[in-house]
Amino acid sequence: MANNSEPLRLKDSVRPSSEKRPLLKFLDSMNRPTLPESRDEDTLESWDQERSLLTILSGQTTRWHMHPCMPPQNVADHSWHVAIILSLIDPDCSANDLKTALLHDVAELVHGDISAVVKRSDAAMAKSHNEAEAATLFRWTGHDGKHTHAIKVADKLADLWQFALQSRLGNREATQGFMKHLTWLQELDLEAFPNAVILRDAIVRWREDGSTILNEPIT
Repeated sequence: MANNSEPLRLKDSVRPSSEKRPLLKFLDSMNRPTLPESRDEDTLESWDQERSLLTILSGQTTRWHMHPCMPPQNVADHSWHVAIILSLIDPDCSANDLKTALLHDVAELVHGDISAVVKRSDAAMAKSHNEAEAATLFRWTGHDGKHTHAIKVADKLADLWQFALQSRLGNREATQGFMKHLTWLQELDLEAFPNAVILRDAIVRWREDGSTILNEPIT
């Protein structure tokens, strides 16, 4: 019986030369177990370098690729917004929560950005996908990526902001997405985070009234 805790690997006997197939070498490195079999310093140093490069590279992963109406946004941009919003709605958030906000979508480099609509319509698929993402995140960063309630709220507010921005620019498809995300946000308990309610309402007003924030005097 196969050991399900071990990642699937190409057999050495059928693996093409990594020198000739750099993509296979790259994909294989993303599928490493938590630690390489060899524990000598050179191997561990190389392994740490690969994990670091993959974690950085993940920031370039394109989000919204299942939403043709939305312009590209990468993971780095989204994660920055989540971290900033988290610090606004929960000023006393821990350093670990901020780290989670910055790393939470790192695994999308491998697993992709699955639409929330799809996840909400297929709970089993969503559970499997989330578990796979968590395993990859842990292999690369050693971080468990567990979302606190505040992070979930910040994540939804970041998406609400993205749809509001596109809606303001006249994207009618984004307007529908905005209303859907606003409904999903209302399903979360925001009473513990008064600043989240203030920010949500500010985004809604900004989208509707057409005001220009940058041209207003700072007082």
